[in-house]
Amino acid sequence: MDTATAIPVETTEQRSLTPLDYMSLPDTAWSWAKKLMHLALLHQEKALSLRRSIRAHDLHTPFAIHPLQCALAVLSEPGLDGELRVKLFDVLLHHELEVQTGIKPDFLPLPIQEMIRSLRCLSRGELGWSAPPEIRLAKLYSLTFNVLDGEIQSESFTDFLGRLIQDAETEFGQLNIVDMGRLALSRIAKRLDADEKHDLGLTSKRSILTPAAGSPGVHFFEVVLIACSIACLISPCPLSVTLE
Repeated sequence: MDTATAIPVETTEQRSLTPLDYMSLPDTAWSWAKKLMHLALLHQEKALSLRRSIRAHDLHTPFAIHPLQCALAVLSEPGLDGELRVKLFDVLLHHELEVQTGIKPDFLPLPIQEMIRSLRCLSRGELGWSAPPEIRLAKLYSLTFNVLDGEIQSESFTDFLGRLIQDAETEFGQLNIVDMGRLALSRIAKRLDADEKHDLGLTSKRSILTPAAGSPGVHFFEVVLIACSIACLISPCPLSVTLE
């Protein structure tokens, strides 16, 4: 490549980790893109350990991919009210921040902080179902992508995920995440079937949710760039908030 036109490589020192003034950011595609990049950098540069900066299913994919995909999925959900989509975008984007980096999301509006705390406390027990419907919906996003990514492969989550799917459909109608949740359930069922066949000596043990050895990994900032591009593409969607 001609050095005169080479794309400069950004170093860690050049990446700005200065906290964003979330209170003054309008709900626009550019603001969402800045939030995505800022959150991705925090997970990458401020993780409590190397292990907390990557996903468990392949020990390669940056951990930030999980909150990014959850946040973008809910932001682009046509079946939800625009204001709720924006709230859940902030909740899901930051729901793992304190656990993985130790950074408290106290730069977010108080209602968003409270929703994140409620989401973190939601469990598979009956007490979890006292959480507001939007918190249970946020849990569905997080759990569904964890299953589809291969982060969670246990059948013990099947009943919980099934209840979250049914609950979301009852409260919010036929959402995209409902269909994706059902796909996640089918993935678990296929894995259990594959494991059963392996026990009978009929197939190999490798989980269908686990990438094969040597499979291409994810380049961190390529994914962030794609995520930001998606945020810009969905800007014209009819949100019930003031757009600037």
